[in-house]
Amino acid sequence: MSLRTVGSGRSGRVRRTATVLVLVLAAAALGAAVYTVVGAGSGPVTAAGSGGGTGAPHASPTVPATTPAPAAPTTTPTTTPSLADVPLGIYAGPGAAAGAEAVNDALGGRISYAMDFLPQTSWTDLTDPTWLASSWAGSPFDLVLGVPMLPDQGATLSQGAQGAYDAEFTQLAQRLVADGLGGADLLIGWQPDDAGTPWYVDSAAAGTWYVQYWDRIAAAMKAVPGASFVFEWDPGDSGSSPVRPAAMYPGNAAVDVVGTDAFDTMSHTLPQTQQWANVLGRTGGPTWAATFASQHHRLLAVAMWGVVPAAAGGGGDTPAFVSGVLDWAAGQGVAMCVLWDYGSWAISDGSFPSAYSGLVAAVGPGANAPGGGSAS
Repeated sequence: MSLRTVGSGRSGRVRRTATVLVLVLAAAALGAAVYTVVGAGSGPVTAAGSGGGTGAPHASPTVPATTPAPAAPTTTPTTTPSLADVPLGIYAGPGAAAGAEAVNDALGGRISYAMDFLPQTSWTDLTDPTWLASSWAGSPFDLVLGVPMLPDQGATLSQGAQGAYDAEFTQLAQRLVADGLGGADLLIGWQPDDAGTPWYVDSAAAGTWYVQYWDRIAAAMKAVPGASFVFEWDPGDSGSSPVRPAAMYPGNAAVDVVGTDAFDTMSHTLPQTQQWANVLGRTGGPTWAATFASQHHRLLAVAMWGVVPAAAGGGGDTPAFVSGVLDWAAGQGVAMCVLWDYGSWAISDGSFPSAYSGLVAAVGPGANAPGGGSAS
């Protein structure tokens, strides 16, 4: 499997992780190692804009006729996952490069990825990323881009599955490449379990159309010269769709990264110490996604995570939840962990002072110095 670096920025984390996977795959082909995969929750997500592929593993190397004697066994040191190794991302709002950079400064430059969303108001808006490219030009971040599968009106999953909109996504890919975003991470049709999206999967037939259409989008965009997109799939974790997440999986040939969401929704009646455990076990949630990504040999990401106001049914100002997400992400070795910092769910605007202080303490300046690094 060969993955490109997400975007053209400074982190290169996806490339390095993928290289490890390729090496382990080759070893597994010789029976010399067990395949391990970096591990990968429900948010307020609608497209908030103004308004890459995976090949087969390399062929197994030829086994020499004479097998050399095994080397003397060595002791592999046991290391504890570090929060410093978690590749952080942020969604600060449509085109909000300045807001993202402000939080990045507060965290000591720890943020590698910025998320944004293409608008879904019309095909014209969806396929024109010029405003977005202009907003993020010169920023230090690699871009994670939410790509709606459909505009709000006038299009359907079934038509998409038949190829009716292939040209729109070819055009989008061409424009992204022209705007210097040909290596972005594309989060296509996120949270199909959400009835508020035009691509909501409300039946088995809709699940089939979703998969077929997702595959067509990825294929159309991969085929554009100069494209090196990374394709991310996030099934959501609300459990509100009658179709289970596995039945909405577009397949290994299309998907590079399995994403999960981690918002402390539906947690307002629980003690703070139980809120993260409540999110972990949801249908399509972090535990499910980590297992699924491992089974399918995909990278794992926390596509979106954050704290939710108690008035909206969330856990509120909960530093223990922040600690739970970050510790889990470090232990799973996720490819990215994208913080939601926008609207009434923004963690940095003063609405969640304890949670934000915990975040800064865990991953900000001095977090790895003596006495630093705890969000709880």
